[in-house]
Amino acid sequence: MRLSILAALSVLAACSSPAPPLVALDSSVPDAFSPPPDAFVPADASAFVIAAHGPSTVIPDQGGARFHHPQLVIITFADDANRATLEAHASWLVTSSWLTNVGAEYGVGAGTILANVRRADAAPDMITTAGIEALLSAGVADHSLPRAADGTFREVLYVIYFPQHTMIDDPSLGHSCMAYGGYHYEMDNGGDPFSYAVMPSCSGFNPSLGDLEFEEEAMSHELIEAATDARPRSNPAFEFSQASSVLSPWLFVGPEVGDLCALRITPDAFIREGSFVATRIWSNAAAAANDRDPCIPANPATPYYSVAIVPDQVAFVAAGASTTFEIDAWSTAPVDPFFLYAVASGGMFAATPSLDVTMVNNGDHATLTVGVPAGTPSMSYSLVYLEFGHSTTEYSAWPVVVYVP
Repeated sequence: MRLSILAALSVLAACSSPAPPLVALDSSVPDAFSPPPDAFVPADASAFVIAAHGPSTVIPDQGGARFHHPQLVIITFADDANRATLEAHASWLVTSSWLTNVGAEYGVGAGTILANVRRADAAPDMITTAGIEALLSAGVADHSLPRAADGTFREVLYVIYFPQHTMIDDPSLGHSCMAYGGYHYEMDNGGDPFSYAVMPSCSGFNPSLGDLEFEEEAMSHELIEAATDARPRSNPAFEFSQASSVLSPWLFVGPEVGDLCALRITPDAFIREGSFVATRIWSNAAAAANDRDPCIPANPATPYYSVAIVPDQVAFVAAGASTTFEIDAWSTAPVDPFFLYAVASGGMFAATPSLDVTMVNNGDHATLTVGVPAGTPSMSYSLVYLEFGHSTTEYSAWPVVVYVP
């Protein structure tokens, strides 16, 4: 979705007085998924005990609109050299075991391609969100962009791809390929809203993937998020709420099912089926079990390790004061000790995070202290990332947010 930090701040300001754009479970491993040849299978797994740790995050269901069987309208421009491949990837996505596996617990099943719309014009070098919505609105009005067979937009997602020369400017998110690699949202359309996804083509956005592979992964990210949260503005479904009395730090990073797995930098941060790439997504069922990898489809042969942060919510801290977060390390099988690192990266001021230990393993405890500099203006926030892993190519991060009321 399009995450507005300014909107989140306005809620924070209200809370204090009384209370973004891109993109996996044991039984959900796709048929085509193969563990890497060096998959770790511990010999003493039967004697291993997962350490006690705090609860994992569960994304609330706000009861809103979702796509049970998404119908995609794929829109490409004449100068997009990857047009055919992008269409083929979308066609695979909607009928893939990936979609039925990751979508099952959220009520999302296989979909269809409603149409491939090949525009005869070249893509613009620059376009705004307003320009994109005007283009989509005109297509709906002149019927060059079809509705579903029943005449509604209920299950329809318009996906518009742009080649690399196009810069997309969004007032909330900023520039494409700098601040985000794609987003989905809804358009009011005179009281008859429809959902859409915007897919730029970015060069070098993810060093683990080629440019086209990243575009495929980003598309899968936006598809599953649109399917589980089809009307994020008017009728939200699976997303964190900015109106909640307990604010999640994920509101400042990304509040939907694809976002909670997007801070994983590991060789298996995405999956492949045949020649195509898809993202991993957050499983509420796995998170509630709290004894397995919550990003699905997971590789059951690879041990999962993580940390639980308590409290897992935005902390309200006065200027010149500090707050602490308790951290429990845990894993599903024996693993080597892994590092902890905290860094302030983003927000309106630089908090000062510090850890009492920097190496942990299953059963170890750490304390994160986050200080707010004296004189920090009220109604401002700082984003801290707690990173943990084994190397610069294998680590994950959880967000921590402190806010000055």
